[in-house]
Amino acid sequence: YAEARRIHERAGTLESEDGARLMINTGIAKSKGGDPEGALEAYELALQLVQRLGKLETEHGANLLVSVGLTRVDILDNDGALKAFSEAKRIREKLRILETLEGARLMMSLGTAKGLRGDLNGKLNAYSEARRLHEASKTLDSEDGALLLN
Repeated sequence: YAEARRIHERAGTLESEDGARLMINTGIAKSKGGDPEGALEAYELALQLVQRLGKLETEHGANLLVSVGLTRVDILDNDGALKAFSEAKRIREKLRILETLEGARLMMSLGTAKGLRGDLNGKLNAYSEARRLHEASKTLDSEDGALLLN
């Protein structure tokens, strides 16, 4: 990924959708490799690129924000995670794509972040919304739904 980034930088193509995808893939690889700080750095660069390209307010932009939020939870930055999850929720609501399995997962993550901050009511409300979304998307009987019900 480092070599691909250098090639994009030399060619002046890092500021593109391909450059953003490269940074997202770098974040995924670093996250799976146990490097949450490196993953966050890659996701944050991807987020900057997506914002500059005017593509943040898309389903892919919302998904990127969820990745940022999950990585921030991993490094114990609960305030940053909450901010990323809240922005992802706002985008999904605006696009009318919250009532999906991904929306339910987002609400579970938002609830977890709120719980880590000591906001029990916020956590329960987010989990309740996640359950509603699972029911609406007919995914309550999935593995994700089972995690919610535990």
